[in-house]
Amino acid sequence: MRCSTSEGGRYFCLAGPRRDALSRAALAEAASWVRARSSAASALAPRTLVDIFALPPLAFPPLAFPPLRSSSSEDEPDDDDDERLSCASSSSSSSSSSSKDDFPRPRFAAARPDLAAPLAGALRERGLSSSSSSSSSSSSSSFSSSSAAAAPTAREKGAAELRESLKGVYKLQNRGKTGEARAALAAIPGGKELHIRSIDNAAKAMEDLLLERGGLGSVRRILDQFFDRPIVRTAMSDDLKERAQPHDQKAIQDMIDSIKAFFTGTMATRGRRTDLDRNVFYAAAAAVIPKKVREDKQVRAVMRLTGLRHDAIMKALAMRTDMDDQCCGWKLLTTAGHHDAVDYSPLDRWFHSPLASTEDNEVKKQIRVGEVIDENTKVYSYQLHNRRYLNAKLPILHKDFSESPELKEMQLKFEQVERQKRRKKALAKLKVQLKKDNEEREPRGEEVSAAEMELGDEYQRKRAASLAKAAKRKQTGDGAAVSEAEVDAQMTNAPRLPELIVSLDKFRKHKCKCLVYRKGGDCDCTLCMYVIANLRKFLVDIQRWHSVLGHGCTLECNNNSSAFVRSLADINMLQQQIFCDRIVVPELTCDRSSKPFRCFKRSCVVGTCIKINIGGGAIGQRRCGWEARAPKCKLLWGEQPHMWFRYEPTQVGTNKETKQPIMSDEFRPVFGTRKEFIDEFIAKLELFSPHKPDDRIQRNNLHRSLEHIMAEKEKPTVGMLIADYAAQFEVTRWTTPTCGVKSSHNNCVMMLSCKPEVVKKVVRKWGKRKASAGDVTRNYCAVVYGLFSNDHKPSAHHYNMQLDDLLHFMKLGFTLHGEWFIRGLRIPRKRRGVASGGALPEEPATVAGRKAVDGTRVSIWFEEQMDFYSGFVRYDTKYVSELASEGKAADNDGDGSPMHYLLKYDDGDDEHISWRAIQVGIRNITSGGFIDVAHQHSLPSGQINTDNGKLWSLRDASPQDLLGISVPIFPEMGDIIEDTDGCGSQFQGQTNAGRVARSASSAIGVRRKSAISMPGHGKNHSDHEGYTMDCNLKELTLSNEAPVLSGTREIALALAQHRPEPTQTHEAKFSPWAPKDVIYAFYDNALLARAHQQFTPYKNSKFYHARTGMQKDARTAETLGTLNVNRIHCACESCKAPLYDYQNCLVKKIVGAVTQAECKRVRGTAAVTTQTQALADFSLQVRKGSTWPLRVEEDQEGEEGRFWLAKIKDEPERLEGTMTFAGQAFKEGWIVAKAQYYSLLRERGPETARERVYKLLPTDTYLSLNHIIRLESSVNMVVDSKSKSKPKPWVLKDADRARIEAAL
Repeated sequence: MRCSTSEGGRYFCLAGPRRDALSRAALAEAASWVRARSSAASALAPRTLVDIFALPPLAFPPLAFPPLRSSSSEDEPDDDDDERLSCASSSSSSSSSSSKDDFPRPRFAAARPDLAAPLAGALRERGLSSSSSSSSSSSSSSFSSSSAAAAPTAREKGAAELRESLKGVYKLQNRGKTGEARAALAAIPGGKELHIRSIDNAAKAMEDLLLERGGLGSVRRILDQFFDRPIVRTAMSDDLKERAQPHDQKAIQDMIDSIKAFFTGTMATRGRRTDLDRNVFYAAAAAVIPKKVREDKQVRAVMRLTGLRHDAIMKALAMRTDMDDQCCGWKLLTTAGHHDAVDYSPLDRWFHSPLASTEDNEVKKQIRVGEVIDENTKVYSYQLHNRRYLNAKLPILHKDFSESPELKEMQLKFEQVERQKRRKKALAKLKVQLKKDNEEREPRGEEVSAAEMELGDEYQRKRAASLAKAAKRKQTGDGAAVSEAEVDAQMTNAPRLPELIVSLDKFRKHKCKCLVYRKGGDCDCTLCMYVIANLRKFLVDIQRWHSVLGHGCTLECNNNSSAFVRSLADINMLQQQIFCDRIVVPELTCDRSSKPFRCFKRSCVVGTCIKINIGGGAIGQRRCGWEARAPKCKLLWGEQPHMWFRYEPTQVGTNKETKQPIMSDEFRPVFGTRKEFIDEFIAKLELFSPHKPDDRIQRNNLHRSLEHIMAEKEKPTVGMLIADYAAQFEVTRWTTPTCGVKSSHNNCVMMLSCKPEVVKKVVRKWGKRKASAGDVTRNYCAVVYGLFSNDHKPSAHHYNMQLDDLLHFMKLGFTLHGEWFIRGLRIPRKRRGVASGGALPEEPATVAGRKAVDGTRVSIWFEEQMDFYSGFVRYDTKYVSELASEGKAADNDGDGSPMHYLLKYDDGDDEHISWRAIQVGIRNITSGGFIDVAHQHSLPSGQINTDNGKLWSLRDASPQDLLGISVPIFPEMGDIIEDTDGCGSQFQGQTNAGRVARSASSAIGVRRKSAISMPGHGKNHSDHEGYTMDCNLKELTLSNEAPVLSGTREIALALAQHRPEPTQTHEAKFSPWAPKDVIYAFYDNALLARAHQQFTPYKNSKFYHARTGMQKDARTAETLGTLNVNRIHCACESCKAPLYDYQNCLVKKIVGAVTQAECKRVRGTAAVTTQTQALADFSLQVRKGSTWPLRVEEDQEGEEGRFWLAKIKDEPERLEGTMTFAGQAFKEGWIVAKAQYYSLLRERGPETARERVYKLLPTDTYLSLNHIIRLESSVNMVVDSKSKSKPKPWVLKDADRARIEAAL
């Protein structure tokens, strides 16, 4: 067939249906025509295919090309691909030349459809499109009219049908119907197979057209778009489809990298894996290793790709094969216990000992440790441990553990195990050698020893090489090879056996979960708990408030990385943020500290740090503090609702003795506004600011005082005492009924550290540390457990009795009150009194014989005072002469002996006594004023336990026994420093103050200095010693070692018999608080019920936390008691014991100035019993609107001190029936009133006129009038009109405060 073109165009011959190939010349001419049209199109606009064909200079026969897609379409989501497929299909099926997606088809397409399609694609990729301009419609129409459209051929129809079929397959794949898509694709006919030459020609033509784009980047982009066509992707073969997906290739490589990182990184280990890790490791290996890895010779490739060793691959392959062959699941891998594993139980025991941790007495919640699940029984088991505080940071504790006997015990066990392993290895080696030599016998002993020596030499050589490499690496910094000479030089340092080295990582890993660091607020102090708890919540709240859109705050509180927001995470950081920089105090720096002691200035923490403004505004403003340093954010002072926590008074019971209600603070949630919370929180922070630094200074100074004691080695005279009443311990029996109550007892724990000595400390070689020996200072320390019945509360009366016994035992070798046991011996007991003896010598008849007693010191017993007073006597010749001149005789004593000897007492008083009184006074001086007293109870004897036949070994100490244990232990004692908490009924009350004031003038002559800890911060070493005694008692009661009978004395006897010494030997520890002796003391109820001296309190006694007894005159001490009191215990060089040069104190600005106070003795006082009628009369004074103070039990005192304030809202009334309000029970007959409590915000003013600022709480409550302190009139509360807060706070003046404290 032949076709022609109009306007004189050239002709192309298409001859014969079988010879349908174009000549190469004609194809080249067609390609040049396309290039010319493309060049012309680049200079014209719009660039459309129709415009190019309509150009007049060039004419070419109209060729019928297949339909083209718009070149402007890019990669789009799959949903758009359907639309493009639809457009393309409609274009191919339509013969109209006006369609926007195709142009007139020349007969060239009918002749060579296999070349027309690539050529059309090339044109499309060149940017030739008929859809980019509406102006091309007319051109297309004129172009179409110039040529006649050919009818679709069979090949065109087949192409259209194939397009529709592939389109349907793609739609199914896009909708997730992969199964149906696979079936539809398989149903599409393959068509007639082309000759290989035709396929090569078509591929080459497409290649030529592709490369004509000219650049590699363009070619790559064309290929990417071509293979991304939905129709092309669907028609691809599986192999090409897999290679054309870049995400699959990347995923395969990432999976290989992840598998290798899992085996070589996540599951990598240098030691044995746990059973769980082994199961995870081999299950993962069995899953990724091909089953035919050995048949296909892929083992080395798998080793390279996964990082697994050959044995691991073979083992995992065997597991995989076994699973497939037996059609079973994974078999759990289990391992028998390793007998050569290191026993870390000594380390755990050391962690829970007082050397490393202290029991937490505040948080009683127990912690689960050692949680395990038995795979066979599915039983979940764990242990419950009490929460404990670590004594120091882990690196410091790790250093202490390296010198402990527990580590030596672990190393000894480890060495034994290693010797056994080496012997087994030597035996195995010899057996192999004998088998190789065909000798059927067992190795001989000398052969085994020689083999062990050989193994030891090999190990030593290996370790020497490692040490030499480490030494060279340290010198040169690289890992160069070492010579034999360098290895030989390290042979002496290399061990022959492996050594157990507990590194810091292992030390940290084996720390029990119950051991935690003490943080701010971890104490009994209600003020600290309020600030810490609300500060933690405030940090979360302030971030939440600023996360709301449109809050409008641009201050630093809006930035979570700002210094202010970060400081809210910790109270110490907050104080450093809002206060001025701390100052260095070298006078209070401890010797063991590597950094100087620093603290805040007093003016900063009390709010008197003022800066002066020269111009404008207030003259003086605070330089630091919350108001000066915190941002003024409107979000913090808003009226939005807010919840926080606050301590509020709550009645928890009634005192059985006084019938008064027992009130206690309860930490409960409070609802209000943000502004109310901020006002209250700032006020509490003002109280907290001096409280926390004072506690830190007090603790530092006590450590400094202990260093002074340890430095006094030549002539020691000072000791330090720490004491505290431990929680009531219970006797744990094998079983207790459901509703049964365990017997409980009181325990006052005292620890005395004194009498330093220089001892030799030997440090053994451990790891890289070399063995060393040196001199260290160690104190003598004794711990005393004062046990008494719970019928009596812990009190200052018992504390002073036990302290008197301790001082007399240390200085004189006997006790006065309790029954004491030390090392299985019962200490003798004595008391103050006139010593008995034989007949007294007769009075000389001559004056010379009577003058022989002149200058003799005597001690006279006064029955009323139950004490001795001493002085010097002389024969009063002047008095005798006066009586003789008057004709009178001297007065006689009761026995008729004349009293003409003058006794001048130490305090200056004098009186006449008789010869007999002088002889008795001389005997009192000789005996020391003490007489022997027999113990009230006898010691047990006979068998302790009939099962084992043990006998009681407790016995009374003889003088030889006391001499054998160096009793008296510290006869040179002259001063003692007491460290106790601030409980008023036990340590801080007037009873203790009176005894401290008169200590220097007492018979024992030991001056006491009492250091009172801040309220709620009285934890010390005695707490963990009390826990140790409790553990020892539980061991006895729950074992068959010894039956412990009921009763406090029986407990003391059992402990003295079976636990006479400390848990750890004193020689193995070098702490000043490591006990050498353990003393068990029992006090019966008769001693505790004995009447004791009463004293009057001094003003502002709660303010002073250090007091020293300065009353040296024994006679005036009967009525007076002089104390040197200070705000903080001072340990500078001037104020240290026994100098006490307070006038020249070096740090007065830090600890305050010392003042004197008098604690007088009260005579003839008796307890006043409150009567019902007296209460009724008092209720008439309580009126609506009046304010009254309420008494607080001393063991319930908080930040507000010994009294609370309450405003009466209604008139009092007597209850006709029992009433319950807010969990408080008010019984019938009680006189109650509705009231509102005041909450203390801060104190202000000078020390001489201290005022207290309160906030009236809005919550109503009821209180019993029996709880009110009965003043003559109510308290006058004044509104603070100068305050800016709303509502205005209330002020308690100093006069009313003095009235309340005097009534207390």
